[in-house]
Amino acid sequence: MKTISKMIFLSIAVAMFSCSDDTGTSEDPDVVNPDPVDPIEETVGKKGSAYANVSQRWSYRTSDMNAHWMYSWGNLMRDEIPGNVEFVPMVWGRNAAQSDDVINRLKDLKNEGKIKYLLGFNEPDGASQANMSVDEAIELWPRLEEVGVPLGSPATVNPNNEWMQEFMQRADAEGLRVDFITVHHYGGTNVPNFINKLSTTYQAYGQRPIWITEFAVADWNATSPENNVHSRQDVINFMESALPALEQIDYVERYSWFDGTQAPLYTSSLFDEDQNITSVGQAYANFSPNNEIGPGQDTEFVPPVVDGEIFINGGFETAQIAPWGGFKNGVVGIGTTEPLTGNFSGRIENGDGSLFYELDVEAGQTFELKYNTKWRDPVGETIRVGIRNNNVAGADGLLFQTEELAMTTEWTAGSYEFTVPAGVTQIRIIFYKANGYPPLFFDDLSLMEVE
Repeated sequence: MKTISKMIFLSIAVAMFSCSDDTGTSEDPDVVNPDPVDPIEETVGKKGSAYANVSQRWSYRTSDMNAHWMYSWGNLMRDEIPGNVEFVPMVWGRNAAQSDDVINRLKDLKNEGKIKYLLGFNEPDGASQANMSVDEAIELWPRLEEVGVPLGSPATVNPNNEWMQEFMQRADAEGLRVDFITVHHYGGTNVPNFINKLSTTYQAYGQRPIWITEFAVADWNATSPENNVHSRQDVINFMESALPALEQIDYVERYSWFDGTQAPLYTSSLFDEDQNITSVGQAYANFSPNNEIGPGQDTEFVPPVVDGEIFINGGFETAQIAPWGGFKNGVVGIGTTEPLTGNFSGRIENGDGSLFYELDVEAGQTFELKYNTKWRDPVGETIRVGIRNNNVAGADGLLFQTEELAMTTEWTAGSYEFTVPAGVTQIRIIFYKANGYPPLFFDDLSLMEVE
């Protein structure tokens, strides 16, 4: 009886919102919205998937979920995308927006008929994501418009927060083009609340279409998978009510479930630790399947080789930390922060941690060390890179220290030249930070011998 009542209530709620959206208007008559690009006759199903397309098994996971479209938080279109799946690129943050190479590549893909849409900045209101001011986002937005395809709004942490409201007001006032609104949602299992959030968002920004590019059931108080209050069956029940509703709502054009593994999202994950589909993943795969989807393909990203380069994996594009050592470090993809180049960067986590590289050397060799770093949050004092004699412990082993790393959340380059002293046969280049510091990111680390 409870299940029947819930289904009846949901049907009434969806019908009520649809009726209101068809007849009402919240547009300001004094605001003239720019003309959108030519509309596209939608032939692709609404259900999509989101996987960084250099992550392990991303192609297989996209195929297993029977997705009609996919995105990767990035702008590189990979050959291994399953057949009959549409790729939608994203300009994640400021670096991509400022890059002529990125914008020109996207224009080429558009002219070749390979992309039909473009997604805007990823959580620019989040310090650990694109982390942009409204002023900066507005200034860079025309770069995204240049691509010439329907353009999705920035995907903020909450689609109706102050950052998003200011951005949309400024975009409309300045005649910038925003063709559809992208939404993230990580709530509980209350489907009517979710639908109401979408309706509110639709009305708030001139009744533009909506894409839900990330959503899942989350328990933000969970500190481990075991104490997550939502069971997998709870999540399946949410899906079985929410997904049909999304299919019925005309203004919801596309949606994509977020496949997270951390404790708050553990029961919403589509795959388990052994790469097997969970019961939640099976429910998502079975709903509105793409029956024409091709099989997944093996993928292997081979980083470019630089002549004379000594570091291996200095750009972290293998998605593995090795051969770098240290503790509390790892590799993060473009879904976490925007790398300087490629799809991955290294990171030392919150608090104390280290990243180091050991190298056999000879006395008299001269090296140039280059590094690119950024902090997640602004810092006051900062740290230096140390070059140590790896055979001498303690303070006596320190040979050299670089200048302090830039105290900024923007990627900043640094370099240091040093000559190996007599008696030193192995060095350790180490980035170390003590407690009290936020996460520190690295990319394109380089070591070359100077002749």
